[in-house]
Amino acid sequence: MPAPAPSTPSPAWSLANRARTVDRTFVDNGVRWIIDFKTSAHEGGSLRAFLDEQQRRYRDQMERYARILAPLGEPVRLGLYFPLLDEWREWAPESA
Repeated sequence: MPAPAPSTPSPAWSLANRARTVDRTFVDNGVRWIIDFKTSAHEGGSLRAFLDEQQRRYRDQMERYARILAPLGEPVRLGLYFPLLDEWREWAPESA
């Protein structure tokens, strides 16, 4: 008899023939967090403008992750963590 399917998906899956891996996902106080670690270098200019651009750049990717994990049932929050800059961006997905 085959093993039962896991009740939650693995953080790695195939989407449009491309493998995707979520850096970190967890549930805290009933909210599913999807976190992506970014080691982008900030090389001058406004740090806020740089972080705004990084959030715009990765928004579609993060929104896809939210749509895929939304069927697990928890509300979803998205976050970009910049460990080299000690910075953090978070938002609710537009649709999940």
